[in-house]
Amino acid sequence: MKAESEGDDAIFFEIPFYVILAIKRFKRRIAFKDKLNFSLETGGNASCFCFGSGHRIWSAVYKQGHGNIIMKYYYNTVLRNQGFDEAVQKVIEALKKEKFGVLTTIDLKATFKKKLEVDFRNYVILGACNPPFAYKALQAEDKIGTLLPCNVIVQEKEAGLIEVSAVNPMVSMQGVDNDSLGDIATEVAAKLQNVISSL
Repeated sequence: MKAESEGDDAIFFEIPFYVILAIKRFKRRIAFKDKLNFSLETGGNASCFCFGSGHRIWSAVYKQGHGNIIMKYYYNTVLRNQGFDEAVQKVIEALKKEKFGVLTTIDLKATFKKKLEVDFRNYVILGACNPPFAYKALQAEDKIGTLLPCNVIVQEKEAGLIEVSAVNPMVSMQGVDNDSLGDIATEVAAKLQNVISSL
């Protein structure tokens, strides 16, 4: 288990195995797998959270405070020394390898210029869809289309520095009271993580 400090009040933990979390803020027990990022935001008394994986139990004890476990709603990476259009194409190719097609491409720079007459950085939202998983999800929950497709953003933070971020479907589906979506969200999340990791 790897820990990263971010400021005085938060610690990020990466847990690269099947993790079962029992957290009061969720309505039910939710299962997750692969590498997940959590922020432990601290308060005023000593606290401990435990993460279980079958017979293995991992504990994260952090500074004086009670805390909340917050899962990041996205996966991301940074590409350096690449042009923006090149980066967008690279992301599309990585999505194809995981069987995602791009249904929509939204160019926010062009849209803001046209509608608001303001300048904005290069920022494209790709609406990615894996048809077999989308079909399974819709069979299980007919309103899940409100959360589809899976958005992947490519933005130029500065010249030659491109950030790519993909939605974490396990977070977006937390508000859906349907346990049968858990496995689907987990598999889609793993595929999107593979996309980000491959860039």
